[in-house]
Order: sequence, then structure tokens, then C-alpha cells
Amino acid sequence: YTDWHALGETNDVFYRKWHLYDIGWKNEGIDIGDYQLCGALYGGPVAIIKDRRNSFSSNNSNIVIKSSFSIYSSSGIKLVDIPWDDKKLAGFGWNDQEQLVTVLDDGNVLIYDIHGKLLRNFLLLDVMSNTHVIECQFWGNGIVAIGADMQLYVAEGIASIDL
Repeated sequence: YTDWHALGETNDVFYRKWHLYDIGWKNEGIDIGDYQLCGALYGGPVAIIKDRRNSFSSNNSNIVIKSSFSIYSSSGIKLVDIPWDDKKLAGFGWNDQEQLVTVLDDGNVLIYDIHGKLLRNFLLLDVMSNTHVIECQFWGNGIVAIGADMQLYVAEGIASIDL
């Protein structure tokens, strides 16, 4: 399966793609259009979760999960399922140590290794806060989230055990 294809409008640059293998989750009948997914950097693992958006009020568009998080290798081989128990997910991503970082609506942060073992958890929001997480972004060793109160909440050094 090797073919050369023209790149751009001038057709003076070509690239070739090779078929290496079929992605593993294709055999499980998974249509990734029905899932949210996030891949770790540099070809690391991929976390996917069924995208079940329920009809919430406009101020709460988080996802209610009634299944499990699945972690796959970059070639689509399932590594583990993490039971999810209807937790409201605000966002998820990977840190530099290839740990899955999940942020819940209530501000709880759960960090898992690639084998699905819960490594640690902590609260991103103030305990006395009467808000919830609307959206969050991840970087190598941190998280920033915006709450419904329009405040930014930041956690750095999330890979360390001393949070």
C-alpha cells in the first residue's frame, strides 16, 4: 500500500504513505466519533471515553459518564479500562510522565498511571467554594481550570506526590 501523493496546489512536492497496520480499536467496533479522546505526547497512550452529553442547563455542559475510561496503546491495543461510576467529567489530558489526569465537575483531580492504577487525587477548587469546573487545560506538569464563578484555578507540579 504505498502511493505517492501531490502536496499543495503546485504539485511539485510529493509524499508517500505506507499502511503499517490497522488500528486495534477498529476490531472492537469503536467509532471514535462517539468518543472523546486524548493522546499523550510523542506517540504515547490514548485515553478514550464515551461522549454522552446529556441535556444540562447551559451553565453545565460537562459529560456524565456511565461506562469506563479506556486506555489504549498508540496502535490501538487496549491496555486497561478504568470504571467511571457516573462521575461528571470536566476534562482530561496527559502529563509529561504519561499519567492520565482527569478533572471532575466538582474540582476533584484524579491521576492514573497507564495501567489504570489511581496514583493520587486532590481538590483543585477551594473546599468552601460554591462553584464547579467549566473547562480545563493541561500542560506538562500542571492544570488550569475556569470555574463557573469565572475564577481561574491552577495546580502546578501535579506529577509530584507532595500535593
